[in-house]
Amino acid sequence: IDSRLTGRPFEHDLLAFPFTPMVVVVGNHSAGKSTFINDLLGLKMQETGVAPTDDGFTVLQRHAKRDEIEDGPTLLSCPENRPFKELQRFGQPFWGHFRRKKLLLP
Repeated sequence: IDSRLTGRPFEHDLLAFPFTPMVVVVGNHSAGKSTFINDLLGLKMQETGVAPTDDGFTVLQRHAKRDEIEDGPTLLSCPENRPFKELQRFGQPFWGHFRRKKLLLP
């Protein structure tokens, strides 16, 4: 992979490549982000409402066995979560607003 990309970004750490595709949905409060995600998945995963319902960053990820929620400090301190390691630099104020929902999806 490294030889096909400009600048050889993985020359030093090929394992840092996040093999799972990630999509970021951003927008103003009450813009329809959670409604969009729920409609896309065909399930009610995110709370929706007229007033802001969430003040954080949520990673939604498929899980093979069951639904599970991890808080930011747990997610960022686990060595298995390499794609999120760089987010540690934002410190504890960010960690408190970050979480992952592992979802049992078809």
